[in-house]
Amino acid sequence: MGLTGIAIDAQGNIYVTDREGNGIQKFDSHGQFLAKWDTCGDGKFPTVDSATGISVDTQGNIYVSDRSNNRICKYDSNGHFLTRWGGPDATAGQPRLPSPAGNAVDQQGNVYVAELFNNLVVKFRQR
Repeated sequence: MGLTGIAIDAQGNIYVTDREGNGIQKFDSHGQFLAKWDTCGDGKFPTVDSATGISVDTQGNIYVSDRSNNRICKYDSNGHFLTRWGGPDATAGQPRLPSPAGNAVDQQGNVYVAELFNNLVVKFRQR
């Protein structure tokens, strides 16, 4: 196991990114394992070090930085895939995110992504 990120939701559930297991694990507030998921809508996180940063918004949605695929993946609190953005071949309207590492969500639902190789923070507004 190579845990790289951790986030806690309003109910006290704990979410961790497991870079060696290439996925996300969910535990209750007592540390009891609840679930694991490892897809971003198009297959598994492919390599070690893919799932890195993780955050939770006020609705309980989870955001994971998928560093190997240059994107952010969004899930509901049960691990169901909702959407993603970025990617190595991002098209018009989709930002390129070379190596997104950490991420955070503010009270308004804006997502901030720390980009490793360009040394910058990118802000995304959700609708």
